[in-house]
This record gives sequence, C-alpha cells and structure tokens, in this order.
Amino acid sequence: WLPGHPVSGALPVRDRCILWTQAHERLAGYLSDILVDGGERHRQHVGGPSAGDAASSGASLSSPDFLARHGNQHQLQLLLLQGRQRSETCYDCDAGLFCSDKGSSSSGGTGICDLCSFCKVDARDAIDGRCPTIKCPTSGHFPACVDAEKLTSGSSCSSDFSFSVWEHSDESEGPPKIVPPFSPKSREISPYNRIVGAIVISQRRMKPEDCRQSENKRVRGYRESVKAIVTCPSTTLDDSPYGYDPTFMSFSSIYNPKLDPENFYPPWERHVIEAQGAKELSTPIGFFPHKYDTNFFDLDKDGFISQEEAAINVSSFKQAYKDPKYILPSEEDTFKLYFDERLTQMLAQNMIQFAQDGSYIDSRTEEVR
Repeated sequence: WLPGHPVSGALPVRDRCILWTQAHERLAGYLSDILVDGGERHRQHVGGPSAGDAASSGASLSSPDFLARHGNQHQLQLLLLQGRQRSETCYDCDAGLFCSDKGSSSSGGTGICDLCSFCKVDARDAIDGRCPTIKCPTSGHFPACVDAEKLTSGSSCSSDFSFSVWEHSDESEGPPKIVPPFSPKSREISPYNRIVGAIVISQRRMKPEDCRQSENKRVRGYRESVKAIVTCPSTTLDDSPYGYDPTFMSFSSIYNPKLDPENFYPPWERHVIEAQGAKELSTPIGFFPHKYDTNFFDLDKDGFISQEEAAINVSSFKQAYKDPKYILPSEEDTFKLYFDERLTQMLAQNMIQFAQDGSYIDSRTEEVR
C-alpha cells in the first residue's frame, strides 16, 4: 500500500500487475526523496553531512561511498534497500527476459536478466523461485527431473501388428496398389508456354590438334612454346568421356561428403592422377557419349557398384557401348543432358549446377543445341 493507492485485492489480475509496477516505481521515487530531504533534516539534528560537504568532496550526497565515509548508516541502508528492490525483481528486465538465479552467487544475490526460454524449473532458474509467467507466458512449471524409465516400465505394447489388407478394400479388386499409376500433369513455364515433353541438350565436341603454322616467325615461336597446353579444334568429332561429377568435389554446392565414389563408379569411369610416381583414382568422370552404356558395370541394376562389378576388366570404352538398336546413328557421338518434364524445380536446378560445376562446356565444345 502507498499513499493515494487503495488496497488492490479486488482488482482484476492484469490491473493489479500494472498497479504493482506503478507502485514499485513510486516506491523508488519515495526512497530517493527520503535519502535527500530526510537525510538533510536528520543531519540538522544529529550533525550528519550536508549537501555542501558532498559538493566540496566531489561526491553525491546519496552515493554509498560518501555515506559510508561520513557514517550516516541510516541513509546508507535506505540506498542499499533501493538497489535491492530494483535488482531482485523481474520488472527491471526487458521484454522476453526474466531475472535468472544464475548470476546470484557472483553478483551479490541480484541475479541477471536471461532469455525466458531458460526459465523452466521455477525453484532452480528464477531468483525468487518462481518464473514470471506475466513476462514469460510459457515459462516455468517444469519438473526438476523426469525419469523416462517410469514412463515405459510395465509396458506391454508390441511394435508389430498383424492386419488383413482386405479390411480396407475388396478381395475381388486384387492386391492393393502401393504406388498409384503415373498420370501426367500440365507443366507450365509461363502463362503461354507448356512443357509437352522432356528437354534434351546435345553437345558435339571436336578433337584437338596442333595449330596451323604461321608465316610470322614470332607467332611460330609462341605456338611452339605453348604447344603442350594450347591446341586448336580439328574437324574430327571427339567421343571421349570427359568432365567431372561435382557431387564428389568439395567446392560445388551439390557436394555430398557422405557419398563414396567407389559405390557408384568403377575404376574405369574415374580420372587417374599420378602422385610421386604412383597412379591414384580421382574424381569420377561426369559426361559420356550417347552410345555409351552407363549401366554396363552395374550388372544387377541396383544403382550401386559392388566389388565384383568394379573388378570387371575392360580394355577401352568401346567394350561398354550400348546395343546398336538403342543408338541413334546421327547422335552416337553427342553428349546429352536429359531434363525429364516431371522434374521438380529443385532437381532441375541441381542438374544445371551439375553441368556447370562438372565443366559440361569447355574448349573442345563445337556445338550445343
């Protein structure tokens, strides 16, 4: 109760909380007035320090250091009471924070403001043993310890259940269809364009050859010096597999460190590097010509390469060509990217990223259509 405020027991909870906040601020103001005005009157009777004494010493009349030096214990106790009232209540913390008990041992019992989500067990987390549900509505009321064994002790529930599929359909309809049949849906790429089939990108590549000689001796000298690294395109189509699978390259956004290339590529479909005189398998090759059978080594067609399948020995890529009936003669040396019309946007973007990071287009590219 404060002067001018009636007892608030009959008010609603929300009004009482607002009134208590106002009363707390009013109390702090009263204590400040008592320290200055009351202290000055008390000094006149008992010979305590004055405001002039404080000014001459360069300190505030109500500072704890000044009061302690001049022995005015009454004012000092009131000042400490004011600090205790303002520190140990949750009203000093901003919205979304509560007065935590974590810092009470190091801050003299005043606590620290912490996130509401950390106030779970009232007696353990809050400085006054109670999480402030007004400022933190979802805090508190959690048990100090939960024994999970008590929740499962004596449980006789089985993890396996038997049922008949005919409880949900008629036996005359035959076995239930786990995967529904495919029904094509309209794929729009703009208000006036519809995808009616897959998108196929084809590339033709040319084998490199030495650049033509020039009559200028300086040009001839330059070409001779860079002969090992600079070549010119020929008129002969190049059907050699090339590029990289960026799924196994750490710089790529589609890199997956959980995958091992040994499980998807035989040694014949991987680049080989030489290190200190020894040859080592490196990144898998990314792109193969249309006539190449990418499932040649996957005998059981399960999508993985076993050790037995990886041990298949071939002398050249020609041994892994498709059956001629599956090869288009005019396209046998082209390198194709096939975008199924059923692809999601994310899968299509991953395929484009695969082509970019795997160097689908390079210096030997002659044509892309």
